[in-house]
Amino acid sequence: MGGLATPPAWFEPGILTKLKLQLARPERRAVKKSRLAQQRFYSRLVRPGELAFDVGANIGARTGMLLNLGCRVLAVEPQPACVAKIREKYKSRGGFLIEQTALGAAVGKATLHQSAADVLGTLSTDWMERMRESGRFAGTDWSASIEVPVTTMDSLIAKHGTPALVKIDVEGFEEHVLAGLSTPIRCLSLEFAREFLDHTHNCVKKLATLADYAWNYGVGDHDNFALSTWIDGDAMIRHLSTQPDAKLWGDVYAIDRRAWISQS
Repeated sequence: MGGLATPPAWFEPGILTKLKLQLARPERRAVKKSRLAQQRFYSRLVRPGELAFDVGANIGARTGMLLNLGCRVLAVEPQPACVAKIREKYKSRGGFLIEQTALGAAVGKATLHQSAADVLGTLSTDWMERMRESGRFAGTDWSASIEVPVTTMDSLIAKHGTPALVKIDVEGFEEHVLAGLSTPIRCLSLEFAREFLDHTHNCVKKLATLADYAWNYGVGDHDNFALSTWIDGDAMIRHLSTQPDAKLWGDVYAIDRRAWISQS
């Protein structure tokens, strides 16, 4: 055999892969712990059996958490590759539904700008430009694009029912998603970025036309609220605009005060 040493007795095919996986276990455990904490966080907002919309589902991390809580979940995602992954992961799960579409103010089609990171796909050229200018995603290339179908939140509600929770994470297109909503939702979350707070403020004003909402927020990939009390929408925007981190991001949460009290 050309003088090659005989493998040690403990060696078996795949052993290096197994060793690598063992070395990675602490990191995997940390990720699992973080996701369980986030799942417990969502359990404060929605109950088993209730319907939730995961708008901008990507590959379904939040969809999985909500399914684990016993919710019926509609994943809404326009990127074909992401949709294929979500379908494969959850096709056997009860209560799982999926719509391959973007959401907007009206039914039609739109251009989705794609990057190498699928989580940064966006329909908002304004959002792209502001992220470039701030340096948050310096070097990100959005030159690839595809045409995707667009429907409205109202259309999905007519088809699937009114959700108790809507999570919206669509890289700067949140305002357009809400433009297609005319029904109060008990609880919503919207991703925000410091560079795009004026659009978040427009979302706040839109929701104020539908119900009396109270607001809170979480920073980054969070598992708790940043504020100990819920505040009104304008106070929420003022608070976020005065935070020292110029690249602050996370999610703002709105709860319909009347619906929340009635279900408590």
